[in-house]
Amino acid sequence: MRLFCIQNGLRDRHSHYLQESEGIAEACRASGVALRLYAHRRVQPALAAATGAVPAFHHAPSTVLETDPVIGILSDYITLAAAFAADCAALAADGVGAGDIVLLPYAEAWAVHGLAQFLATLPAGTRPRVACHFVMAERNWRLEAGRSRIAGEASFIRHAATRLREAAPAGGVLFATVDPRLGAMVRALSGTPCRQVPMPMRYPPPAELNRLRAAGRHPPVDVCIAGQFRREKGSDLVAPVLAGLAATRPGARVAVQVNDPDGAAALAEALGPAAEAMEIFLHVGECGHEDWYARLLAARLMLLPYEPESYAARTSGIFAEAAACGVPVVAPAETWMADQIEAGHAAGATFAAFTPASVLQALAAAEARHPALAAAAGIHRAHWQRGQTVAAWLAAMLAPAD
Repeated sequence: MRLFCIQNGLRDRHSHYLQESEGIAEACRASGVALRLYAHRRVQPALAAATGAVPAFHHAPSTVLETDPVIGILSDYITLAAAFAADCAALAADGVGAGDIVLLPYAEAWAVHGLAQFLATLPAGTRPRVACHFVMAERNWRLEAGRSRIAGEASFIRHAATRLREAAPAGGVLFATVDPRLGAMVRALSGTPCRQVPMPMRYPPPAELNRLRAAGRHPPVDVCIAGQFRREKGSDLVAPVLAGLAATRPGARVAVQVNDPDGAAALAEALGPAAEAMEIFLHVGECGHEDWYARLLAARLMLLPYEPESYAARTSGIFAEAAACGVPVVAPAETWMADQIEAGHAAGATFAAFTPASVLQALAAAEARHPALAAAAGIHRAHWQRGQTVAAWLAAMLAPAD
């Protein structure tokens, strides 16, 4: 068996795509599976050389081309699927065929449709199995009534799934998710069974984490806010939350990551005099893998001020990384992150409303309980380091469909 992995979002070193791709390569070497990796056509040449990735795909996951609210989703479904199918010619050039598996780690309706179109061009009897991993709800899917009711437009994913089942060999289609609520959405809207799988994470080994913790590369902070600085991740809440923290806990030490110098200037302007009442360690731009974990390990609390609606059925790599480091997390209620805390897989506190006041209340509650939370977080590390890994995820993705 050969594995043809489509990482169409892989362009540079600063993303989950790279860590997952390196983890997939390690797992394949350990299990004797031949791997062929395909990246975005604009992948950095040095990265392509280091990973062996073939530059092939024009469009990354979550691409939006058409912004017209009436025709946008339909237009992109057609246009992006056609481009994806054409880009799959790289797989054909490498001889993909019966007995192989095509792995799509970031599946969405247009990519599934494009994959179906590509398979249909191959002669019957020479088509590979397909494993599709969904990581977030489509733009036109939603959960209602406290995440108990599935709603949204089913026609695109239902059409794509139907075409894929028709094109693939019998029993040759696997749909999978990490979040069971997202899995229920995929199952209901696509009409296709959906397997629950572990989270595809690649952490430094425990000994390396211990070394980074002991090295103390970064100063200890009370709160760490890290990751891409954008609205769905709570960028609009950061300044008022920090201002509130400065007022209630003068001298608090906070680490904040922003995307670029403009973001740093905007944050400084929004904070104003409040910045003088606390110690802010600002990181501008992306972090290297080792430096990223060194920053996490320096934190008493990790704050994920995420928009609850965007994460109602969506995992968080940063949450998993913090949990694997034994760092308590403050996250939004009624999300996958909150589910992990409530299930006893991680330690932390949740905020009920997407407001600065609610976030500050959760931070205060977590700080008040910090000794107990830190002890619990240390115990929960094993759940993530041993079970929520790329190797465990890949084994589940490559197992035959039910």
